[in-house]
Parts: sequence; C-alpha cells; structure tokens
Amino acid sequence: MIESFVGERLASVLGYEESPRHGHPDRKLRLTDGVILKEFKVIKPARLVINELKNQTRNKGLQAANLLAVRNEMKAKSRLDYPIYSTVDPLTGVETVESGHHRFDIAKSLYWPGIPVSVV
Repeated sequence: MIESFVGERLASVLGYEESPRHGHPDRKLRLTDGVILKEFKVIKPARLVINELKNQTRNKGLQAANLLAVRNEMKAKSRLDYPIYSTVDPLTGVETVESGHHRFDIAKSLYWPGIPVSVV
C-alpha cells in the first residue's frame, strides 16, 4: 500500500479511516473546506498549543456540558472517535489545535500519553 499521506497506515491500524479506499477516484482526503490531510500521527499533548479557540463553532469557548459529555465518552472508550486537527507553522514548527479543543483539553486532563492528530 502506498500512503497518500504520511501516517495513513497508522491511521488505518488505529481505526481512523479518513481516506477513501484504493480505487476510489478521489484518493486524497479532502475536508469540507477543501484542505488536504498532510499527515496523521499520535503525539504528546504537550507538543500542541491552542489557537485561542478562534476556530471554535461555539463563540464562547469550551462549554462545560460538552466537556462533561466528551470526557465521559473518552474515559469509557479510552480513545478518541475522531482525531484532533492541527496545523504546523512553517517558520516555527509550532503545532496548533484547529479543531478538537474539547477533546484536546480532556486528553490532557486524563494524562493521556498520546493524542491522534491529523495535520492539515
């Protein structure tokens, strides 16, 4: 299998089927706003920073009710259903959470050693 993005095999093994199967006409993952997945990896939470929640659909930051619901689900499953999405600054190399702020906050509070991240 030739990977269409770095870490595709890892994503598949961990159950994150984000790219179309071989033979699909659109082999590269295209997110709803047209960005392409560049890499999938599992990294330490300390390597990620928050971008002031500017991309949150909720304009008031993290919501307590959602945090509790997501926390309970993450504790029960011991995994994320969806990876966190991040970007990497090309000049500084800083990796920033773009989507998944609640999941990121909870993973840190649960002391998870690694978080699945899709770099876009």
